[in-house]
Amino acid sequence: MKLIAKQDFSWAHRGVQIEEFKKGQDIETEDPDLIKVSTDNGWATKPRKSGSPPPASGDAPPSAGADADLPGDPTGGTDDTNPAASDTDPT
Repeated sequence: MKLIAKQDFSWAHRGVQIEEFKKGQDIETEDPDLIKVSTDNGWATKPRKSGSPPPASGDAPPSAGADADLPGDPTGGTDDTNPAASDTDPT
């Protein structure tokens, strides 16, 4: 598997053979531990398929928390159509 180093880091293969990687370096490895640890920690990334540009920042959909004050939201928004949420007393 091919990885690309996102930062400088060192890895001890089998816990004894230390190898240093530099930011931007292509890493060709079949070491499952190196692949998992380096990608999980953000030290390296799997290369993108050619032809698919990286997503632009700000193009991501808003998180669910961003809609908290929409009508009908029980987590803090107000629902003007709900009589219980109204300030008028029907009695």
